Amino acid sequence: FSYNNDAMPHAKGFDYNHLQAKHIHFSSDSNNFSGNNFATNLDSCSFIINDRFDLKALRSRVRFTDSLVSIKDLAIVVNQSRLQTTGELAWPLSRLPGRTAQNIACDISPSVVSLGDIFLFQPGLKKSLPVSFAPAEKIMMTGTIRGSLQDFIVKELKLQTSSKSFLFNGDASFRTGDRKNEMSYQADITQLQVQKKLLSAALLRDL
Repeated sequence: FSYNNDAMPHAKGFDYNHLQAKHIHFSSDSNNFSGNNFATNLDSCSFIINDRFDLKALRSRVRFTDSLVSIKDLAIVVNQSRLQTTGELAWPLSRLPGRTAQNIACDISPSVVSLGDIFLFQPGLKKSLPVSFAPAEKIMMTGTIRGSLQDFIVKELKLQTSSKSFLFNGDASFRTGDRKNEMSYQADITQLQVQKKLLSAALLRDL
């Protein structure tokens, strides 16, 4: 599969306008079509994008409607990262009567996220983080997410790096801004252990 938007230049990180997909595998059951609505239990899915992003496994219950995309009980393995959640992640496609903006309600089961994978997907994030992590680091994480895609909070968040150089317990909230790649965050810290050399200059000034 190949897609190229020649009107857009090539971008660093995950380039949505220039995609080359190969080794595509897809398996599902309980497929249900009703008008414009579709629901399925996605048993397994894998593919490689641009020879850099290797989706090794994807499992979830998926529902598409005219107004909503819903993913429940997501389990995904990409490159060196593994994320598993129980609950719902929803993307409203239009304003739904009677439905609040709270479209994320899920628990993060013990998961592992590679910093190298994050920086590969979004290179600009490395400069904006208040802590300087090596790409080889992996972060073990658990927590409970509530909110929307633009404004959410992670309760009882626990983060610990594979080198044990960083440990965080507490709550964290994230909000996207109006400008591209703009994000604000706030943390209520119960426990924090971090090697001083990892802290950014801006964070050291604020402490």
